[in-house]
Amino acid sequence: MNTLLEMALLCAETKIKTAWGGYPHGPLIVYLCPTELCNFRCKMCTIGRPGTIDRTEELETGRILSLLAELQKCGTKILALWGGEPLTTTGLIPIIETARSLGIHTYLTTNGYLLDAEWRRMLMAAGVDTISVSLDHTAAEGHDNLRGKPGALDRIVANLRASTYESKGRMNIGINMLVNKDNIDEILKMARLANEIGLKWLKFNPALPGYPFNDMRFDDPDMRFSPDDVARFGQAVEEARKLLLQSGMYTNSRPFLQGMVKHFAGQNLSKGCRAGFLSANISSRGDVTICTRDNRILGNIKNMPFLEVWNSAPFQNARRHPNREACRHCWQSCYAEASYRLNLSFHIKNLGTSLQELGFTNLAQKKK
Repeated sequence: MNTLLEMALLCAETKIKTAWGGYPHGPLIVYLCPTELCNFRCKMCTIGRPGTIDRTEELETGRILSLLAELQKCGTKILALWGGEPLTTTGLIPIIETARSLGIHTYLTTNGYLLDAEWRRMLMAAGVDTISVSLDHTAAEGHDNLRGKPGALDRIVANLRASTYESKGRMNIGINMLVNKDNIDEILKMARLANEIGLKWLKFNPALPGYPFNDMRFDDPDMRFSPDDVARFGQAVEEARKLLLQSGMYTNSRPFLQGMVKHFAGQNLSKGCRAGFLSANISSRGDVTICTRDNRILGNIKNMPFLEVWNSAPFQNARRHPNREACRHCWQSCYAEASYRLNLSFHIKNLGTSLQELGFTNLAQKKK
């Protein structure tokens, strides 16, 4: 319960300070990319492409471990590990173990391909709290086309089944589905698959234009939804949400999903985002940015403490002046959903969502 109270207090501090033009003493969530190396070649992502990675520039594990101590002191409660593919780096386990010892919730994003028996054993022993597997299609051909790894689907689904069975409820395991115009008809199928496997949740995110996800713009024909696509998406996600809730699974809040419909219809929804207040992003090279979308480098933790970057003039300027090009068509759940939680009205209107999230946090606390 102490962690829940601390999270509530940090959210309250964020709400109050942002109202007066300030910012909290530290981020609630830090997104950390241990490596940009990736074993997939996803159609909608630029990360990990050949010729773009120099592993000699990556943060040393020792620096990441000292970073975690800095984050604990400034109140950070969630460490989201992404990439690239985090399971391609050998330093992952000590990072998770140290974060757990410091009371920081670890959220691991993976494509699931490498989540074999040995990795599952090590991750459970290290105490990882949440595993998010990126999966966008329930048919092999569709998955191959989107993710660029022929024959990967059956292996990923098998790893998901084994992870769910072996963890016996100790980990929050779920699927993050990236929605684009080519997989709208897969939404309800994915909900059925997640339910059949016995996962704890299924979340949806929109495929976004531009860095770091792809080279397209929002108005490119391959990216833009037609009015019919928007209507089909809205119906599919509502049916999927109903099925998931009836099955006792967690999914995105209704306000976020309604926002996704507006996003695909072309509306600008970035004004309520609190990235840079609630969160920060650190690249594999140590560069600190306001979020994963904004490529303005505000400092580097190789040569300065994290809090020095957090309190720096460049970071404060980034908070005051959002990157309109990056923000204009962004509707990522990791920022939008977190920003919603600053409003008491959200919790009153979406009590079921809030109670499920408290249940996840309580599970993590019991593990510790």
